Amino acid sequence: MALHSHSNGSTGLLSRWNGFLFNAIFLAPSLFSWYPVVFVNLGFYIMILPKMSHHIYHTEGFVLASGPAQEANKMLYVFTKELGVVHAFAQGIRLLKSKLRYSLQDFSYANISLVRGKDIWRVTNASPVISRFPNIFSQPECFGIYVKVLTLLRRLLNGEEKNESLFILITQAFDFLETVQVKDFQPLSFECMLVLQILHNLGYGSQHSAFEKYASSVVWSRELIISFEPHRSRALAEINTSLRESHL
Repeated sequence: MALHSHSNGSTGLLSRWNGFLFNAIFLAPSLFSWYPVVFVNLGFYIMILPKMSHHIYHTEGFVLASGPAQEANKMLYVFTKELGVVHAFAQGIRLLKSKLRYSLQDFSYANISLVRGKDIWRVTNASPVISRFPNIFSQPECFGIYVKVLTLLRRLLNGEEKNESLFILITQAFDFLETVQVKDFQPLSFECMLVLQILHNLGYGSQHSAFEKYASSVVWSRELIISFEPHRSRALAEINTSLRESHL
């Protein structure tokens, strides 16, 4: 009789323990997110299974903008080659000790590692691609164009949609901008041509544009920019009309 009573007590205790784990894990999974295993309740037994890992995406991208999220975090708007525009959460990035702090400043170009959460992307790692555009960052006139173009992209790109051709178009233009000598450069014509190309890529502007030669993807050269000079005023008018009509 005593043995029977002891058996019922053990079974009841184990059942209550299993019930606690079941409720804790499935109703409050964040409590166990740090632990490298998950528990599965099967009757009176507890099985321990490896926790499923999330896929990490590695990509290059431009940080178009950012905003504070709580005290130490940020929401980043990153234009990437493989994923399009990503809204990503960077935890602790505003702390002085954060390793991500200097890699993901606004307008930086970086290698970024991302994990897709339930509702949002999260940054797991990042490193600046310092060697890509050093001259742009050191020349105020070139850097001004760089910032204005990225600011325009933030305005034009809303949803998360891959656009590899636009990403390549932007990087090729910036690669050319990286090589120019300011004294032999027509910055307004370069900027106007690049904006024309961006709008053309996204489907804005006239379908019968008089600037098809310049609006399509081009091989950048000083001669091409000089040849565009006489058309710049008309191109600016078309750009402004396109932005106004699209309510952008």
